[in-house]
Amino acid sequence: NDVIHQDVKTTFTYVNGSDYPDPAYQKYPEVRLVHLGNIVVQPCGTCHVNHTGQIQSFAVLGTKKVAGGTKIFITVNQVTTDRLETEHRQLKQVAQKLSVSEDHVLDGLAKMLSQNRQLKKQLKKLHVQALQQQCQQILADDQSVNEVDIDSPGDISILAKKLVDRVEHPLLLWAPFKERTFFAILS
Repeated sequence: NDVIHQDVKTTFTYVNGSDYPDPAYQKYPEVRLVHLGNIVVQPCGTCHVNHTGQIQSFAVLGTKKVAGGTKIFITVNQVTTDRLETEHRQLKQVAQKLSVSEDHVLDGLAKMLSQNRQLKKQLKKLHVQALQQQCQQILADDQSVNEVDIDSPGDISILAKKLVDRVEHPLLLWAPFKERTFFAILS
C-alpha cells in the first residue's frame, strides 16, 4: 500500500523471451517487463495501471496452493472498499448475535462452541436416561410385544442389550422410524 500511496509511475519494456533469465519465460517470443519506478521490475502479460495511485487500495484476501505454485487472491480499488464494508457489516451482525463486541467475536464463537459441546453431552445423557426409563417401563408392563420410541435405528439395539438378561419370556421390541419398522426379538 505504501507504493500505491507514493503514486509511482509504471513503465513497460520488452525483451526477447530467450534472453530473459527465468526459464519459464524463455518459451515466449517476447516478454513484457513492468517497471514500478525504481522499486521493482516484473514480467507480466496482464493489464496494468499507468501509475500506482490508480489502484487506490489493495488487500490480499488469501492464497491457495495450485499445481504451478501459489495462487494469490487480491482485491483493489473500490472493490476493496466495498468488500471491507460488507465484511465489517457482517462482523457487526455476528457480534450482535453472539452478544459480544466486534473485537471479541472469536472469543464469543469459542464460548458458543464450548456451550454446544456441553449441550451435546447433556443431550446424550438425557437420551440414555430416556432409554433406561423405557426399559424400566417394558419390564414393569411385562408385555410380549412392545412398541418403543427411538431417535435412531441404533436405539432399538441399545434397548435390546439392556433388556436381554432381564426378561423372563420372549419379547418383541418394534419401532416405526422414517417410514420403516425396526424390531428386536429377545428370548
